Amino acid sequence: KPNKDREYYLIEKQNMCVVCGRKDSYIRKNIIPHEYRKYFPKHLKEHISHDVLLLCVSCHQISSRNDSFMRQQIALDYDAPLEASTQKYHNDPDCVRRRSLARAVLGQREMPEKRRKEVLEVF
Repeated sequence: KPNKDREYYLIEKQNMCVVCGRKDSYIRKNIIPHEYRKYFPKHLKEHISHDVLLLCVSCHQISSRNDSFMRQQIALDYDAPLEASTQKYHNDPDCVRRRSLARAVLGQREMPEKRRKEVLEVF
């Protein structure tokens, strides 16, 4: 743990919603969404508990709606299109197979010649 934050880690924390105080049901909420964290410097990407809050289900739903609005606003204000990180991707199985084969050919120098020819025939 960082020395400058030592006091924070020594304080006993209660398991309750930080918004309404509910103690029977809560969900962990990352303050900085993962889709933005990846652009941070390495030392800020490390998991620290300062970035995690406990919210009850109701407060988490409200927070998620607000997050969505904020992301849309940031996208408009800074001409930064939203990533489809929350959408499920449906990859074409043939495309996935070809990509895997291409990586195998390009990434390995010592692939048996017979196998290399088989793989190259796919392309």
